[in-house]
Amino acid sequence: MGDSNISHMAVAYTEMQESLPTGKLDHYMDNYDMDYDIPPDEIPDTTQGQAFYVATIVIGVVLVCIMLVCGFGNFIFIATLTRYKKLRNLTNLLIANLAISDFIVAVVCCPFLVDYYVVKQLSWDHGLVLCASVNYLRTVSLYVSTNALLAIAVDRYMAIVHPLRPRMKFQTAYCLITGVWIVPILISIPSAYFASEIRYPHGGTTPTTHKYFCAQIWPVDQQAYYRSYFLFVFAVEFVAPVIIMAMCYVRISCELWFKNVPGFQTEQIRKRLALSPQDSDGPDWDFEQHTYFAGHPTMASPS
Repeated sequence: MGDSNISHMAVAYTEMQESLPTGKLDHYMDNYDMDYDIPPDEIPDTTQGQAFYVATIVIGVVLVCIMLVCGFGNFIFIATLTRYKKLRNLTNLLIANLAISDFIVAVVCCPFLVDYYVVKQLSWDHGLVLCASVNYLRTVSLYVSTNALLAIAVDRYMAIVHPLRPRMKFQTAYCLITGVWIVPILISIPSAYFASEIRYPHGGTTPTTHKYFCAQIWPVDQQAYYRSYFLFVFAVEFVAPVIIMAMCYVRISCELWFKNVPGFQTEQIRKRLALSPQDSDGPDWDFEQHTYFAGHPTMASPS
């Protein structure tokens, strides 16, 4: 619903709105130039045109599909896990967190996106509280999905690479699941605190041409905190999970594809079985016939 990179323009426009009386705002807007020295009454209406129409249809179809497939599919999984206790193993509990976060996006966030992009055509008309709430839930869901995928990768690594080690206890799993949610809940607070609803001219200066912009907008004098925060989030919720998951799945792939499984013939056994009785040095009636089962050779009695 917007990009935080335009914070300078948004903050300047907000300060202008707060500092001037309502009656003088239109007069000031007549002499107020936006970026690139374009007066507000000359700003083109980007919602008019075939390109915007096609983009609106594509975005609407994609969002509706997400709501139907993601919402319904995750609901079925959560309901099944709630109904049948036998399915509540560690892996399914971790997957359930991923399903819950995706379900929140499909049911709570996507309808507002449909209204913003398709119905209202790039205008937010639901107030500041819902603006902050939707931004916050969307951010929390994103980070919960990342943490859940990381936990699933570590769980699969322990189950496949170290199968003889005891599995994680349910008490430990619940603590892990709590951490999967607590960390995103805390680090997503700025997305709600700095959420703003800004009115801006769109294709003219009359009230009917104004639209509302909802996004996470940081004040200009806090750019250092802005950069530090997003570098921290980038490291914690992207770089570290990607590296750990990549290491886990590379190790799992090596374990599954490049390691001899007990019960399979080794190269040595393959060569010995390839020898014919005439090529063996012993008596014709006394050659050794080997079979291999679970890694242990057995000798069959001579016939």
